[in-house]
Amino acid sequence: MRGIIVSTKSKNTAVVKVERVLRHPKLFKTITRHKNFTCSLPSEFNPLLGQEVEIRGTSPKSATKSWLIVKVYDTAKNSIKTSR
Repeated sequence: MRGIIVSTKSKNTAVVKVERVLRHPKLFKTITRHKNFTCSLPSEFNPLLGQEVEIRGTSPKSATKSWLIVKVYDTAKNSIKTSR
């Protein structure tokens, strides 16, 4: 799945927002739904807020972390540097 990084405030953890687009069954309007995933952040990646990443499921690392960031894409629409 691909998503956008929303938060990197925790150590070795990033929150990734994944959006999906669907059509309403009766009204045929386009609806956007999103979900935030808490992902484990490997040490070789140093992503910025707003940067697009690819995540995949993995064995649970903690109570809420069961996703891993696999790839960081260079295209950052609104990258914001944060001091950690």
